[in-house]
Amino acid sequence: TDPWSGSDAFFTMLSWKEGRFKLDQKAVSIEPNIEHSGSQELLMEGVRLADEMEESLRSLPPWETILQPADDTGDIAGELREVVKAYSGGADIHQALDISGLPPYRFYPLTNEALSKGLLIGQSDAAMKIDLLRKIRTALERL
Repeated sequence: TDPWSGSDAFFTMLSWKEGRFKLDQKAVSIEPNIEHSGSQELLMEGVRLADEMEESLRSLPPWETILQPADDTGDIAGELREVVKAYSGGADIHQALDISGLPPYRFYPLTNEALSKGLLIGQSDAAMKIDLLRKIRTALERL
């Protein structure tokens, strides 16, 4: 699940709705890279995170909405800051996900949190086109 490994990879795979896989049965030498103490704990945490992600996805604006950081984002830190930064210059949700480098199960809830705190503002693609056309019209009228 490049670029993620360990629990990030496992939790990302749990959120997949469909997929294909190939199993190569051969001996491999790997070091454990998941910090949870047991399988059941890991699965329970994965299900909780997948539910949180699904709930966040239902609350997000349409995918074509261009979001950008608000003028005053204040003093934010950590992953929330990285998510807000991923929208710099304006980006839709998928573009910002790619820029952020965070796994989806963390990115979508953080985007939702940034929106609810007013750290991100957005307008639909259609609204941005209308705004651009108005600016072009104003510029042409000045000529």
